[in-house]
Order: sequence, then structure tokens, then C-alpha cells
Amino acid sequence: MKIYFLFFICLFACPVFWAQEIQSQPLAPVFGNTSDVEYGEKFYRLYTGFCSYEEATKTAAKVGGVLVTPSSKEENNFITNWLSPFIGNFFLGITRNHSDQWITSDGQVLNYQNWIDEIAASKKENKQVLINFSDKNGKWSPVETGAKASGFIVQFNRKPKPPPIINGNKYDIPVYEEELSELSSLEKGSTAPAPSELPTALSANSLYNNYMYHGGTFNQKLQEKNTTISGLTTPSAIREIQDGDKLWSKYQGKFLMPLLDESIICFLDERPDIGNAPWSIVKIKGSIKRGPQFKQLVIENARFIGSRKVQAVRRLAASKNDNLVKITGILNNLETIINDNTVEIKNPENDDFRSCTIGDDPEGYALEIYSLKRNGATSLVVGVIGSLGDPEDKEGPLSRCRISGWFMPGNRGDNLSGSPDKERRRPKPD
Repeated sequence: MKIYFLFFICLFACPVFWAQEIQSQPLAPVFGNTSDVEYGEKFYRLYTGFCSYEEATKTAAKVGGVLVTPSSKEENNFITNWLSPFIGNFFLGITRNHSDQWITSDGQVLNYQNWIDEIAASKKENKQVLINFSDKNGKWSPVETGAKASGFIVQFNRKPKPPPIINGNKYDIPVYEEELSELSSLEKGSTAPAPSELPTALSANSLYNNYMYHGGTFNQKLQEKNTTISGLTTPSAIREIQDGDKLWSKYQGKFLMPLLDESIICFLDERPDIGNAPWSIVKIKGSIKRGPQFKQLVIENARFIGSRKVQAVRRLAASKNDNLVKITGILNNLETIINDNTVEIKNPENDDFRSCTIGDDPEGYALEIYSLKRNGATSLVVGVIGSLGDPEDKEGPLSRCRISGWFMPGNRGDNLSGSPDKERRRPKPD
């Protein structure tokens, strides 16, 4: 307890913090999903998100299903009609065996076929299959190993458990299973009116949850609005849109950069210089539109403003307002950060929990600590400053909060950080 006490004093009293870049493994892909439908004795669920065949099969197995293989024209038509509003190409559970025969997910030789091109289907280098719903014929396209898709369809032989639902945003974060009636209530979301204006700057997760998908449905009032957004990305996720990319063909020649996994995609005229750090907080400005995939946003005409690397230790400027409350503790309940910008921390001395709503978080500090914790920080001490929601409840939740700093106990580096960070990298002047 003495060690934690010293750390807490340092968080608010030390003139500087030692900072160190965290090395980490890439995040697992995360997908949006539809509700389940039934046909015959099978159940189906569509998952959306840019992925490989391997990622699709692993996710299907994880949720207790397999990639679907339509076994008849009727089944193929049912799936196509159900998913006709979705744009893009989606993986089916069809591959080649060692004898170069097309087989289903359970290893049976394919009987029913619906190829868009019989010649392409005969080429041995094509080993995986995509389906497209836009022509309402559900034609299959054979592709080579390594192809990417807009998502995949999972088939279940019995009614599956409902997927986790977190404020309308589906993330691959474990949550407690709820009863169906409770899930239905959660899906309805907030009854408060959707915002009609955007702040001048905000974080990517605040944009997604608090403004564009407020209450779980797309906010048409904010379509094509401009704002400045701070988001989380990695250099390996930035790519140039090439000829033949059917999903993003209208952006050919531009550079795609995700700000919140595949939930927010921005397009830039030039590749942004964000350095080589595994993860960075980037700041861009652009026009917001609805994306082609399930609950997705696109930032068009994006202008790169700057970036900073995610750091394991950071201290921000202290407040001079004595009326604000300061709390410090161990970061808890990771999913609340990404869904509603609420930081929940635990006091290690008495195991009490306190929560604090960060709000629009224009610098993206909540995303930065989310990245640290998600990428392996076993213990992260976070300090926040805010106002009591109820002045009479001294131990209650805080509001209008901001993050004052964080560190991993026992982790020291050699970079100074004693004031709010300016962007480390800025685009070259014209």
C-alpha cells in the first residue's frame, strides 16, 4: 500500500513523469453483427468488418458456428434476400481440398453451386469464395488465398447465444450474458433526442457513440458535418486503395486510415506520417458520412493535423480550481472507456470503485489508456479530475471530468512529459 501511496503523490505532485513507449501485439479484429434469423433448422448471423478468411473462420468457431455454405438455391436466395441491404463481398465456408475439389465447412464435396464465373471457379489458384448480395442473385466469386472481405456469414445448427451488446457498438470485449428481454431493452438505446450539432473537436469513440449512433441508430442530422477527431490507429492499418477494391472503389488512390478499428474509416490524399510506434493517437479533420458496412462511419476529405505515440506514462497539467475533486486508482472495467468515455477506477486500499465521465475528450486521452490496457498493461494507475454529480454524495460518480495522468507501477522510461502533449508529428507545409 505504501508503494501505491507514493505513486499517487507522484501522479499529482511530481514536476515531470518518465514516459516510455509501449510495445504490443496488434489488436484482434472486431466486428459488427446483425441479429439472428432462422431458415429451416439453421440460424444465421452476419458479421461485418474488413477481414481475412482465417479471421472469419476463427471468429465463427469462437461463437459456436461455422461459415455458411448454402446447400440449395432456396437457401442461397433466402440469405441473399435477407442481406440485400449490405454492400460488399462476404466469405462463405467454401474452400478447396488437397484434390482441388470445392468442399463445405464440414469437409463434404460441394453439390449446389452458384458461380458468377465458371472459368474462375475452375482455376486451382482460387481457393476461397465470396458472395455478393447487391445483384439479388447471391452470386459466388472464387478468390485466391489472402483475399480480404467485408465480413462473413456464420451458420449455427441450434439457436445461438445472443451476441454481447455494448451501447449499440459491438466490440470483441467479454461482457456478462443478459437475458433476451434485457438485450431487447438495451438495443432500443437512449430515448433522449439525438444531438443536432457537433463540438469543434472530440474523440473517435465520443463521435461514434454520443453523436453519430446516439441511441443505436444513425444520426442523419449530423451527416456531412465537419469536425476535428482524435482517434487510435497503427501504421500497419494504413493502406492505399487500389484498383479492384470493390468496397472502397470510389476512394481509389486515397489512403485509408481506421480511427476506431473498422467502425470509423477516414480517407486522406496522402499517407500520414505517424512514425513507427505500434499505436498512435492521430488527429484529423473531415466530413462525416455513413459507411457502407454495418454501423460504420466514413470521414471524407480528411486533413491530417498531427499525431502522438501511445505512451505508458503521461502527466497532464494540473487544474487550479480547488472546487474540483481529484481521484486516483487502478483502471477497471475497460469496455466503459470505449463505449461511453467513462473511466472506472478502483481504490486499492479499500476496493471501492468510482466512475468519471470524460465527455468529448478532444485529445483522445481515454483512447490512449484504453490502448495501453487492451495491449497488455496488467495494472494501470489513472488520475482524473472532475465535479461531483451530487454535491451531497462525496463518494459518488464524477462528471465533466478530464484525465490528469496515468502510469504503470514499476514502469519507468527516459522521455519527459510534464504538460499537455502537443502533436509529435505534423504534416509538412504546402
